Amino acid sequence: MRTLPRHRLDEQLALAAEVRLLMVTAPPGWGKTTALAGLAARGGWPVAWLRLLAAPSPEQLLTELVAACRLLLPRLPEAASPEAFASALADQLDDDLILVLDDADPLAAPELAALLARLQAALPARAHLVLLTRQPLSFPWLLPSIARGEAARLDASTLAFTVEEAAALFAHHRRPLDPAAAVASCAGWPLALDLLARHGSWDTIHPLLTAFWEQEVLAQLDAPTREAVLAAAALDDLSPAALTALGEVLGRPLSLAWLAEQGVLSQGTQLVPVLRDLLRTLAQRDRAHWQALHQQLAEHPALPPWQATTHLLHANQPAAARQRLLAQAPAWLDQAPATVRQLVATLYPEGAPPLAQVWSAAASHRLGDLDTALAGYQAALAAARAQGERAAEVEALRGLAALGLDTAQPYLALPALKQLLRALPPTASAERAEILAQQAECWLNRGWVRVARRLLAAAHALGGQRVTRPDLEARLLLRSGELAAAASHLEAASGVGTLGGVIAAHREPALVLAYLDAVRGESARALALARRGVLEAEQAGQPLSEAIALIRLGHALQLASPLDPPLAERAYRQALARCQTLALDRPVAEAALGLVLARGQAGDWAGAEEAFQQGMTIAGRVGDEWIAAWLTLALASVQIAQEDPASTDLLTQAARRFARLDDRFGQLLVQLWGAIAAHRFGADPALQVQQLFARASEAELTPLFCRPTLFGPRDPMALVPVLLTARQQPEIAARAGRLLRAAFPTLATDPTVTTYHPGYTLRVQLLGSFRVWRGQREVSATEWQREKARQLFQLLLTFRGRWLQREQICALLWPETQPAAAEVQFKVALNALNAAIEPRRPARAAPFFIRRQGLAYAFAPSAGVWIDVDEFDLRIATATRDPAFALRGRQIAVQLYSGDYLAESLYDSWTLEERERLLTRFLRTATELGELLLEQGEVEEAIALAERVLKRERSAELAYQLLLRAYGQLGDRGAALRTYRRCQRALREELGAEPLPQTTALFERIRRGLPGKVR
Repeated sequence: MRTLPRHRLDEQLALAAEVRLLMVTAPPGWGKTTALAGLAARGGWPVAWLRLLAAPSPEQLLTELVAACRLLLPRLPEAASPEAFASALADQLDDDLILVLDDADPLAAPELAALLARLQAALPARAHLVLLTRQPLSFPWLLPSIARGEAARLDASTLAFTVEEAAALFAHHRRPLDPAAAVASCAGWPLALDLLARHGSWDTIHPLLTAFWEQEVLAQLDAPTREAVLAAAALDDLSPAALTALGEVLGRPLSLAWLAEQGVLSQGTQLVPVLRDLLRTLAQRDRAHWQALHQQLAEHPALPPWQATTHLLHANQPAAARQRLLAQAPAWLDQAPATVRQLVATLYPEGAPPLAQVWSAAASHRLGDLDTALAGYQAALAAARAQGERAAEVEALRGLAALGLDTAQPYLALPALKQLLRALPPTASAERAEILAQQAECWLNRGWVRVARRLLAAAHALGGQRVTRPDLEARLLLRSGELAAAASHLEAASGVGTLGGVIAAHREPALVLAYLDAVRGESARALALARRGVLEAEQAGQPLSEAIALIRLGHALQLASPLDPPLAERAYRQALARCQTLALDRPVAEAALGLVLARGQAGDWAGAEEAFQQGMTIAGRVGDEWIAAWLTLALASVQIAQEDPASTDLLTQAARRFARLDDRFGQLLVQLWGAIAAHRFGADPALQVQQLFARASEAELTPLFCRPTLFGPRDPMALVPVLLTARQQPEIAARAGRLLRAAFPTLATDPTVTTYHPGYTLRVQLLGSFRVWRGQREVSATEWQREKARQLFQLLLTFRGRWLQREQICALLWPETQPAAAEVQFKVALNALNAAIEPRRPARAAPFFIRRQGLAYAFAPSAGVWIDVDEFDLRIATATRDPAFALRGRQIAVQLYSGDYLAESLYDSWTLEERERLLTRFLRTATELGELLLEQGEVEEAIALAERVLKRERSAELAYQLLLRAYGQLGDRGAALRTYRRCQRALREELGAEPLPQTTALFERIRRGLPGKVR
C-alpha cells in the first residue's frame, strides 16, 4: 500500500520506542505493516522484522528472533532461552532497537504466550517489542503492564485516515474527490482510500475490495461465523433489537463487539457503507438464501415496523411493502424519516402516488432537506388535484403550511393555509382555529401586528382554550414594542410547540428571549441562552434552529465582547452558511441586520452598507416590514456614528415604518438616535429629547441609558449629551439626573461636566503607529495642525492621570527654546490639541479630556477613554486558569501589540521606560500564547508567534524552545536541528552564553525521536 507520510500516525506509533511492548491490532487491509515500515524509515530507529507465517514452536520462534536481529547485530550469539537472548541484546545494543513480530496472532497459543511473557519481562530498556495482530491478544500480564506504562495498545481507529490525511492523499494522486465523504464511506479504511486515490471511483475498486474481503477475511472464518458476518449486511441498522432478531434467526447471539472482532467495523449502529455494499454483493450470490433471511426478519416481532417493511422489500414482496408504507408511514416519520424517504424511492421507481409523495416530502422536511421537501409537497399537491385524491391534497397543504411556518416564510405558508381552511368542513372547529392561529403567525412574521391580533382573537373565539400559543403572544408583544410584557410571557413559557408534527424549535421561547435580552441589554443571559440554543440544536440535528441560535449568539456577542467584533461576525457567517445549506432566505435578513451593526462597530462602513442591501432585498422578497424597519434604523445608527448627514433621511424612513407597524419601542429608538444625531450635527437636540422623555417612562429608558443594547449606541458616551440636555429642562430634569447618576456615576459627580460633554469615547493607539479616534472617526493628520500638538498629547498620555507643570512640559518638548518662547509654543500646541480631539467644544466650555489646575496639566478625563496600552495590560492581567479565556485574552493582547510603544518617538527619553516594560510583557505573553496554541494542535500558528518574538528579540530562548516543541510535534527533526543551531549562535553572539540544559534536553529528545510532550 503506497501512502504518504502521516505525522499524526507516526507520533502514535512512536510509542514503540518508549514502552517495552506495543500491540497494534486491526483487520487485514488497515496498513499495520505499511505504517510501521514507514515509521522505521522516517524515524531513524534500527528495526528487526519477523513475520510469523505459521505457528512455530517456542524453540523455532526464539531461533527466528535471533536470526532477524542478526541482520542488525551480526555478532549476536544463539540463545537457549528468552533471558539469554535478552542478555545478549543488552550487551550489544548502543541504540534503541524495535523488534516487530508481524502477523503475530499465533502468539495466543499457551506455550508461545508463556515465551512472550518471559521475553517481555527480560528485554533490556533499549529493546522494544511490537506485535502486529488481526485479533486482539489477551495475556494475564498485559493489563498490569499497560497500567505501569510498560505496554500500550493501538487499534484500527489509530490507523484510520483522517479527513485531512485523505485530502493530502487525493491531492498527491491529483484526484478531485471529496475527502470527508470518502472517509465517512469507509470509516478511514486505508486500503479502500489508497485504492480510491489510485483508481478514482468506488465502482472501479468495488470488485477489488470484494475479492480482498472474500480471500483475506471471510476465507479465514469458519462457516457459521462467515454466515453470520454476511447476514449482518442485511441490516440497515445494527441496533440491539435488530441484532437480537438476526441472532435469533441465525440461532446464535450477535453484538456490535462480536462484529468488530470479525473485522466488520461499524459507524455507531450502522455498517460502514463501503463494507456493507461489498458484504451484500457476496451474500446475494445465494439469492434464495438471502431472500429467505429477509422474510424471516420481516416477520420478527422485535423489529420496528419500518425496518420490517425494508426487509419485505428485500424479500421481493414489494406489494406488501407498499401497502404497509401507505398505511403506517405517518407514524414512522418522527422516528425513521430517512427510511421512509428511501422506501418511497425504492418502492415506486416509476413515480409514487400522491399520498406516498407527501410522506416522502414530510420525511425530507424532518431531515432538514427543505428544498426537496418543498418540491415534494408541491408535486404531491399537483398530483392529488389531478387525480382527485382529496385526502392527499389536504395532507400536502398541511405539509406546505408547516414548512412555511417552520422556516418563517409567510409567502409560502399563507396560500396553503387559506386553501386548507377552505378544504376543511365547518365542523372541524379545532383544526380551523389552529389554522387561524397559524395565519396570525404568518402576518406577524410580515410585521403586521394588527392583522395578527385579529386573526389570533378569531382563533381563540373558535377554539377556546384549545388554542394556546404563548410564543406567539410573546412575539406579538415584541413586535408591538411591549418588551417587558413579552419577556414575562417568554419567561413563563415552557416546552416547545409543534406544528403539523414538525418541531418549531426556532420559535422556542428561549431563542426569542435571547433576542429580547440583547435588545434590552441583558447581555449575560442573552449569551447563555444563545449558546445553549446552538448546543441543543447541534445535538438535535436541527440546522434551522442552529442558524437562528447562531444569529442570536452574534447579537449577544456584540454586547458581551464589544471590543472583539470578529467574534460576532463569525457567528453571523456560520448562521449564513447554515441558511445557504438549507436554501432559506428569511433568517438571512436578521443575520444581515446583525452584520450591519457589527461591521459598523468595526468601522467597516462599506460592509455595513452591503449587509443592509442584502437584508432589505430579502425583507422585500418575503414581505417582512418589521425587519425592514430595524434594518433601516440599524444603518441610520451606523451613519450617525460616522457623522454622515445622510443618516437623517434613513432615520425619517425608519420613523415612518415603525409608525405604520405600531412598534412603540422602534419609535422610541428613533427618538433616541434623533437626539444623538442633532448633537452630532450641531443642531439643538432639545425638541428630540423632550419627545423622547415624553414617549417613555423612566423604567423604559433605564435599560437604554444604563447598559449597552443591540440597537443603542455602541459608544455609551453618545448618550451623555442627551442626558445633559434633558437635565437642563425643568419638567424632566429630575428623571435625567437620576439616569445620569445610574448610567455615568463618575460624570454625574464631575464638577466640570455640567452642560457640555464631547459625546464620544476617545480611542487612542499608542502601540506601533500613533492614532486617535473620536468615537469611530479618526483624527486626520491635518486636524492636528502641527506636530507639537501630537507630541504634547503623547507626553500627557504617557503620564496620564498625573499632573505635569507647564515648565516640565516645556523642558521635555522644547528643551533648547527660551522659557518665554516655549510657553507661547506650548499654548499654541495645547489649543491645536484641544481642537483636534474636541472640535465641537463650545467657546467657553472647559476641555473635557485635557484638564488644568493652575499651571499644571493632565490627561485625566473622568470617563470615556479607551487606550490600547491599558487594554493590553488588562487582557494579560485578567487571564485566568480557564483555558479558553486565557487563550483569547492573550490572543487579543498580542493582536493589540502592533509595534513598540510610540515607535515614532524612539529617541524621546520620556518614552523609554514604558516602551521597555511593554516589550517585555509582549515577548512573554506571545511565548505563553504559543505554548497554549501548541497544546491545542495549532502548530503553524505557534511557529509564527515564536518567529515574531525572535524577530524582535533574537536571544529569546523560550521562543526557541517553543519552536523545538512545534517541530517535534510535526516530526520535522531537520527543522529542529536548524532551530537548535540557530539558538546556539544567537545566544553566543548576543549574550556570550550557551543554551539552557532544558533547551538541550528538549533538542536531544526530539533528535532521538522520543514521543510525548517535553517541558
